[in-house]
Amino acid sequence: DPKPRLSITPATQIVCEGVATTMTLSSSTVPSAGTIRFTKISAVPTGGMTLTSAPKTIYVNGEQIGDVWDNPTTLAQTVTYTFRASVVGGLGCISEDITALLTVNPSPNVVASAQAPICSSDFINITLTPDVANTICNYTVTPPSVISGATSGAGNLIFQTLFYNSATPTVANSDGPVTVNYTVTPRANNCNGPQLVIPVVVNPKPKILPLPNTFTICHGNTLTIP
Repeated sequence: DPKPRLSITPATQIVCEGVATTMTLSSSTVPSAGTIRFTKISAVPTGGMTLTSAPKTIYVNGEQIGDVWDNPTTLAQTVTYTFRASVVGGLGCISEDITALLTVNPSPNVVASAQAPICSSDFINITLTPDVANTICNYTVTPPSVISGATSGAGNLIFQTLFYNSATPTVANSDGPVTVNYTVTPRANNCNGPQLVIPVVVNPKPKILPLPNTFTICHGNTLTIP
């Protein structure tokens, strides 16, 4: 029997951290007896990456490598795989070693500058700082019905003027602070990072309740205007 031929498709692949590789192991060799299996000889990561999926060494024809890696850095790291094919239950022929290269992009994280509570018609000014270069921050917001001016967008700065548009109150203290939540999703190199929720408290401006245009009292009585 000839030596089994081993191929890995694709031989190079780029994935996000936390996403399994879909590199597929296969062989076109048909032994006269036995079956072909593939052995992972080594997987050498850079940047201190660690395997988060169950470790696996033996594979069958047509199986994907399926490894999931954690990238603790802010840069792309690599894993160099070395595989070998052998015939099991036959003559035991062994293939030449073959390598494949996996690139693992990090998931970006983002932090937001502090935003103090604001009054109606004031602006918010929130700076978004990602840890991975070339990160785009997309943010969404579904404001309460009494708030206008809050819109979704993208960028590393949320700069908006928010308005508290409640109806004229009929009883004292009927208006109170409301919270507007912005949800930020950082994305770099086609990899999404964990979402960050930024709460913004908006206070209404104080109002004087409607009063009658005139008050009528008897002479000598005390005038009381609420």
